[in-house]
Order: sequence, then C-alpha cells, then structure tokens
Amino acid sequence: KPPNVFWNAYLIHCTNEPNVSIPQLANLLIERSQNTNWVVVFKALITVHHMLCYGNERFTQYLASSNSTFQLSNFLDKSGVQGARVGPVSK
Repeated sequence: KPPNVFWNAYLIHCTNEPNVSIPQLANLLIERSQNTNWVVVFKALITVHHMLCYGNERFTQYLASSNSTFQLSNFLDKSGVQGARVGPVSK
C-alpha cells in the first residue's frame, strides 16, 4: 500500500509553514528510513522523494547541506522471500 496521499500533502504543506522545523521533519524521515521493516523504509523514501519534488526548497536545501544521510547499506529484507529459481526450461 503506497504512502497515504493525505499525509504526503500535509507534510508538503508543512514545509511551507514558517513555524515548522525543517531539520526535525527531515531527521524524522531519515530515522524512519532506518527501520527494519522494508515497507516502512520504502514509504519513507517515497515521502522524501515527494517532498523534494513538491515541497518547499528549504527542505531540499537542508538535506543537501546536512550531515544527516540515509544509511541504507545495512538494509536487508529479512522476510525470507526469495526470487524464482532460474534454470533450464524442461518440456
């Protein structure tokens, strides 16, 4: 299920509000991307993408200048689902 459109629109609106802390908002999304559940990580990344595309430039500038980064190198899908085996086709 994709991220909720209502909440994405609300977060994008928040980037235009002067009393909203852009660093706190960005760091919260970065924190969500550290979750062990791949669905939560995927939704956080989609939300960040939407905010970069449609949100206030302050959000983009903060991410570009911040020392905070998305650490996805340790992310592994531990659900145990494996892709289909590739092998010769038998007839």
